[in-house]
Amino acid sequence: MNSIERFKKKKAILQKIEQRNGLSLVGDKDLVNNLLTSEVDLNAIQASNDRLNEQYDFNPDIKVTYQEVDDLLLIMKNDFDGQRFNDLVSACKKDVISAIVNPFGLGMLVARLDKNGGNVTTIHNFEQGITATAEDKQRYNEWQNAVNSTINREPYDFDIKKDKNGNSIKNKNGENVKTSFNTSKKKEIFNKLDNGDTVNSGYTGEILGKKSNGNIDKNQQIDLEHITSVEKIERNLKNHLFSKGDNSESRQNYRVNLARDENNLTLVEGNLNKSKNCHDLKEWANDKNRTDPSKTNSEFYKTNQELINKEYEKSKKFLEKEALHNQLKKQGKETAITSATEGVKMGVQQAVGLVIYEFFDAIFDELEDIYQNGFSSNCVDDRFIHVVKERFSRIAIRIASRWKDVGTAFADGFISGLLSNLVTVVINMFVRTGKRMVRMIREGFFSLLRAIKMLCFPPQGMTSAQAAHEASKLIATGLVVIGGIAIEQHIDTMIKAAPMLEPLADILTSILIGGLTGVAVTLIVYAIDKIDFFQVNEHDKHTFIMHKLENSLSVMFTESDLIIADMKI
Repeated sequence: MNSIERFKKKKAILQKIEQRNGLSLVGDKDLVNNLLTSEVDLNAIQASNDRLNEQYDFNPDIKVTYQEVDDLLLIMKNDFDGQRFNDLVSACKKDVISAIVNPFGLGMLVARLDKNGGNVTTIHNFEQGITATAEDKQRYNEWQNAVNSTINREPYDFDIKKDKNGNSIKNKNGENVKTSFNTSKKKEIFNKLDNGDTVNSGYTGEILGKKSNGNIDKNQQIDLEHITSVEKIERNLKNHLFSKGDNSESRQNYRVNLARDENNLTLVEGNLNKSKNCHDLKEWANDKNRTDPSKTNSEFYKTNQELINKEYEKSKKFLEKEALHNQLKKQGKETAITSATEGVKMGVQQAVGLVIYEFFDAIFDELEDIYQNGFSSNCVDDRFIHVVKERFSRIAIRIASRWKDVGTAFADGFISGLLSNLVTVVINMFVRTGKRMVRMIREGFFSLLRAIKMLCFPPQGMTSAQAAHEASKLIATGLVVIGGIAIEQHIDTMIKAAPMLEPLADILTSILIGGLTGVAVTLIVYAIDKIDFFQVNEHDKHTFIMHKLENSLSVMFTESDLIIADMKI
């Protein structure tokens, strides 16, 4: 039976009472005779009637004015606002503890492992000498040495001669016997030709010689040409940062193999090769010739532009493909490892942070209980050590009961840490991020992930509008935390300026910034509640008032049912 039906039933009972004549039949005639023959005590009857009228109002005023309705609604709205304010104070305490423990407590410890430029060395950062690992720093030094020094061509032009067993051949002085790579490579190429085959220039197309009786009859000097020069390969940033090898020698050998690859070699005229030297092929072709400045090198040596383009593209595509393959392999592996590491770091930070937060929250609740109810309240044994033991046991049980939440916090932290590392790597492809920026990205991503999770997977019973409202709070919280991290360095510097406070600077900074951030988060959340973009609070207020009205009516109906039962109506 709903409230309206109960109200109609009570109204019908009131009408029935009004229509009663006040008489009822009594089954026992002797009682009636005794009543009729007894003396009447008018005073007792009047007193009884007065008590009845005082206890029961048979003519209630059920009319309600609009003012009474407004007054009642105002009281209930004030009750709602009061409850929200109490929630605000409670939330402020939790936000302050959470901020001190997490982003500005454990977060600062985790941040000490952060690196300028992130965890993966990008091309942009490598150019500025900012590296993520000691090995990458060594690669940078090797690159700088190649850029600023004369290239040592010996590894490119000579090989160590070896015997059939692969051992180095020594001369009488005990030095390695070396062979010319250019000579041995040309011999290898010539041996693959059949008698009658010609040797053509890779740039002009001219016949440079012809094989006859196993030998090459040369029309002119034939040189082995590196299409992309040794200097270009040796000084290319990518060939150092992404080079294969875990030491300087192995990386050097890799670059030598790049330069010697068939995709980077061709045969040309000797004088043309000397003129091109270490220049870019296309740039050299378009430059003025030194012997005859009225002509370009291409015109002077009568090169074939189609052949030049073909050889140039062959070499560039090969080198770029190799560099891209090595980059994806090296940075892909590093990104996967560091992302997983960052995920674990952030997951542990959130999980441990939740445990610490719950511990302090439980401590405060126990202290409040001690203040209100006494030190040994709700304890079986009132001896000091047993009371302390029992209270800490309650705290331990309370923390243990949150194990699912701890697991969820770790999972959320892991995902946000992983994604934030990926974003940091991408950002560092264009601009360098400092340690503080890395931390801001990590904390910001955690708030963003929580907001997305709230929108996509809202708790059971929560509407889309309520989920959006809560998500906006999470995003705002993340922005406040980022702001707190941004000013953290300034506060830390100010505290360290006082010699007496310098030893405690990190602790004081965590407490101060954490406290201010917690209060700021509470105020921002309160402001969002007041602005109420999604009209969620109006709905909550309506629900609160209706619930109170329903409870009041339920109490009134219960009391009226008891009265009716007493009156035996």
